[in-house]
Amino acid sequence: MFMEGKPLIITSHARSGSHFLINSIRQNADNFFGVQNPFFALDTLLVPGDESVGKSFLNWYQKMISLKKVPVIESKCLREDCIQFVQKMPKDRLDVQIIDYILKNGVFINIIRDPRESLLSWYKLSKSGGAMTFSASKIRLANLKYKDFHKLPNLHKFAYKDFSDHDTSTIKYIAYHHYSWKKYTSSNGGLVLYYKDLNENFKQSINEVFSFLKTKYSHTVLPENYTRPPNSSLSRYYRKFGKIIKNFEFIFYSKFNKKIFKMFNIDLENLRKTIESAFLASQLPLLERDFRPDKEINEMIIRLYNEAYKEYSGNIQTQFK
Repeated sequence: MFMEGKPLIITSHARSGSHFLINSIRQNADNFFGVQNPFFALDTLLVPGDESVGKSFLNWYQKMISLKKVPVIESKCLREDCIQFVQKMPKDRLDVQIIDYILKNGVFINIIRDPRESLLSWYKLSKSGGAMTFSASKIRLANLKYKDFHKLPNLHKFAYKDFSDHDTSTIKYIAYHHYSWKKYTSSNGGLVLYYKDLNENFKQSINEVFSFLKTKYSHTVLPENYTRPPNSSLSRYYRKFGKIIKNFEFIFYSKFNKKIFKMFNIDLENLRKTIESAFLASQLPLLERDFRPDKEINEMIIRLYNEAYKEYSGNIQTQFK
């Protein structure tokens, strides 16, 4: 196996804004940072599969390095998951060697979202069959109510991993995920970012991200202007338009058209990148989209989260009120 360079690892648990952040980096600096389509998640190497998964990833990784681009990789799992995998599995396995390299050489950005928001989004997507809830989740979770979702065991529990206290409920898993990755990222030269800041103060927050990246990658420059990628809802319409022009993109994005569209203050190159981001956007839940929990349920969730966070970290969290 041959790997080199410092991959950029975006860590978060499900529905925390990792796709938003990755698209924000890619869309504003795709000449420096490369992503796999669809996004490659480190978790993919931790679940059972044949060696083609690792080989496909390695081919893409080496291609990015040859193009002098930084490979951007998503990770929903815990760092402890990866460490246990490397420790317990045979060392000659390709997936073990890849994960071991990434852990030792990666640059980490940890994005954290309010547990009440991420848990609600996670619930809706899980009911729709997504967010790594494994087989037949639509059937198994069909009658599950949101007030009981936080009681489910860790939906990201891997077979080889020891069962820990934070695996006993989803809200405990979120609290431990926040604590564990934040602690590691902060103490190892990484960047901790909050979804709320990226969402509500995009330009300021993404400028902070690129300022950080510039300290880690010598070839990175700060973009003159930042373009916000489309959210999951808006991405549906950009994907439809992208499919319409797919067979004649070379004409649509021609130099002549770029000049014409510029007369109407439309930047075709930005439109192209926005459409690409739309195809990489996170899944949109199919069920209970309009559901909103009442105040009592939200208060219960933040209370349980605070209790678990204090248990794991020894500190009282102050970010989420």
